[in-house]
Amino acid sequence: MSYGGIYRSTFEFMYAKNGKEFEIAFRLDTKYTSPQFALHPAVLVQNSSLELNFGDTAFAFPPKEPFIGISKAPETLTEWRGLEVENDRRQPVAAPTCIVLEPTKELIEQTHENLIKFSKNVSEPKIRCVSLAAGANMAQLLHELDRGVDIVTGGVGRILDMIETRKLSTNGLNFVVIDEALHTKQQDIKISFQDQILSAWKQQLERFLAKVPTVSTNGMRLQVIACSATLHNMQITQFADRYMNFPQWIDLKGMDSVAETVHHVVCMVDAINDKQWIRIMHSPNHLQHDLVHERDNIRLNTTDRNTISLGTKILKGVYVLKAIEALKMEQCIVFCRTKQQCDDMET
Repeated sequence: MSYGGIYRSTFEFMYAKNGKEFEIAFRLDTKYTSPQFALHPAVLVQNSSLELNFGDTAFAFPPKEPFIGISKAPETLTEWRGLEVENDRRQPVAAPTCIVLEPTKELIEQTHENLIKFSKNVSEPKIRCVSLAAGANMAQLLHELDRGVDIVTGGVGRILDMIETRKLSTNGLNFVVIDEALHTKQQDIKISFQDQILSAWKQQLERFLAKVPTVSTNGMRLQVIACSATLHNMQITQFADRYMNFPQWIDLKGMDSVAETVHHVVCMVDAINDKQWIRIMHSPNHLQHDLVHERDNIRLNTTDRNTISLGTKILKGVYVLKAIEALKMEQCIVFCRTKQQCDDMET
C-alpha cells in the first residue's frame, strides 16, 4: 500500500509519496481565487481502489508543520457541496449477492432447480434462491424477496424492471452470471426478427449493467461471468473488454476443428432428376414425411415448388438409409430439423 499527499501553500501545489516530498508541481494564477474561476479537484482511478483522508484520522506520513487537514479547517474557509452519502452499511432485504440471467423460461427454471439442489448441502448460512420466471405469482415473489435472498435467477427484462421499480437492490451484488450470452431467444424465426430481438436484448442488458455498481457496499468488486457455447466470437470478446476487468477465459471446447479421423461426405438430393420418390410415396410401408404438404396440390412430374419440396423430404430419408448401408455403420447419430422428422426417421 502506498500513501500519497497533495499539499497546498497559498497558490503552490506539491505532491508527496510515503513521506517523500517532491518539488513544487505547479502554481495557480490568483484569478482562481474567485468563485467564477474556482477549480474543483477530482480523483480518477482505474482498476484500483483509493481511500481519502481529509484529516479525521492521523496521517501515516504527516506533512511538515504547520498544516491543517481539510476536515479541521475553519468553517469560514470550507464549503461542502457534495451529495449526501448514506453511511448505513445494512443492506436492504431484497439485495442478492448474485444475479443469474437466463434467456428463456425453461433455462430459468432449470438453473433455479439446480441451485436449490446444490444449496441443500450448505446450511450455515443457508443459501436462499429465488426464481423470477415468467408466469410466477408476483405477490409470492415479493414475499420471498422480503424474507431475504442470496441468488436471483431470471430474464434480464423482468430483473431490470424490478430494479427500476426498487423491488430489487443491487447494492450488495458481487456476481452477475450471463448464461447463453449470444442466445437470441428464438431460433426458428426470420433473420430480420432475430436481429430485432437480439438488439432489444442487448439494450436491456446494457441498461441492467449500467445500474449495477462496479464495487458493492462490502468493498468487493463486481465479478461478471459470461457463458457461451460460441466462446471464440468477436461479440464475446467485445463484451469482455467493455464490462470486465482482466477477464479470464475458461475454454472447455477449444477452437472449432475436425479430427483427422473424421471425413465429410455430402450427398446431393435432386428431386427433379431422381424420380424414385414418386414410386416410394405410393408404395406400402414407405418412409413417412412430416405432412407439411399434406393439403398442398402435388403435381407429379412438374417442377412445382411444393412438389419438389415433398420429393426432397422423402429422398433425404432414402439417402440416409443408403449411406448407412454403404458405409456399414453399426452406430450413428442422425440430426433432423424437427421432432416429427426424428420420430419418422426412427420409425
